[in-house]
Amino acid sequence: MSSYSGSFDRISTSTNLTTAAFDIVKNLRAYKQLEVLENAIDRAQKQLQQTEQQLAMLNMSTARQQKAIATLIDLQGAGFSGDQIAELTKLVNMWNKLPGTGVNIFGQGNGGGSGSGNNKLDDKLIRH
Repeated sequence: MSSYSGSFDRISTSTNLTTAAFDIVKNLRAYKQLEVLENAIDRAQKQLQQTEQQLAMLNMSTARQQKAIATLIDLQGAGFSGDQIAELTKLVNMWNKLPGTGVNIFGQGNGGGSGSGNNKLDDKLIRH
């Protein structure tokens, strides 16, 4: 009986080693899959951050555009024509390019004075 029992013990031990080896392989595969999933999550989080930054920039741009549209509506409501608004835009762009602050680009008017009947933009701005 002892020889049978010894053979049984060897079979049982070798089966346990084989099972253990398969379990280790299975665990290694699971670990590798987990690593792949973690990398995918990291990439997705980075992409989400980039998308959130792009959305924030888009929101800022949209807010500026909405403000610009509101300003245009206000100018039209104040009686400015499309041509006068375009002239104002050019003047503001020139003003923004000037060094320093507090520069009066509107000066004393453009010589069109209200008495001449030539209602230029800078004269109109001075009156408002």
